[in-house]
Amino acid sequence: MSRLGEQEYFELKKGSRLGEIASIWARLGENGSKKASPLRELSLKREFASLKREWRQWL
Repeated sequence: MSRLGEQEYFELKKGSRLGEIASIWARLGENGSKKASPLRELSLKREFASLKREWRQWL
C-alpha cells in the first residue's frame, strides 16, 4: 500500500487511535519535516513508531 493509500485508510478511521497515526504520518511529510525543529521531528517519529506498533498489534 502506498503512503498516500495508507493515509487515506487511516483517515477512514478518524476518531480512533488509527486516526492519530494518520495525523502524525501527515505531519512527518516532506513539508512538515522542513518546518519542524529537529527535536520536534524526532519526537513525532518516536510517537509515530509507538502508534505503529500498537496498530500492528491491533491487526
